[in-house]
Amino acid sequence: MHLKKHIGAVLFGCFIVGANSAHGQSLPAFINKWEGKTCGSGQCVAVAQDWAVADGAPIPNHAYACQYANTNPPGWRWVPNTPTGVPSPGVLVVWGAYPGAGLPYGHIAIEDYGNANAFASFDQNWPIGSKCHIQPHNYNYVLGWLHRI
Repeated sequence: MHLKKHIGAVLFGCFIVGANSAHGQSLPAFINKWEGKTCGSGQCVAVAQDWAVADGAPIPNHAYACQYANTNPPGWRWVPNTPTGVPSPGVLVVWGAYPGAGLPYGHIAIEDYGNANAFASFDQNWPIGSKCHIQPHNYNYVLGWLHRI
């Protein structure tokens, strides 16, 4: 089965069961609010910041997504990426510089579903210029994620 179709099917199953945040707005409700729209500046950081506010723990303003790596903003804990690590729904996944994808300043997105080999997140500006949507990924250049505490 094609990965994109497989992940999409699983994601919709996840929506059915709820995938609620224990802290604030549910992830499915947040995705429904922004799907196909531009959040703030249209940069990836804008939708990540909006999710952090909706989840009850705003993150600091940074010019570049990769600046969130190795930080512990109030209400969040940094988790480094490992070969067996799997981020949970609602965490903020952070990439380092990814020049091959046209992202010299990294990227940040909201985890929706994944396993140790691939995941899907709610992204903005991946690919460059895109509105908010679910995007399949591998773990290339993923530094880690901010996990809500």
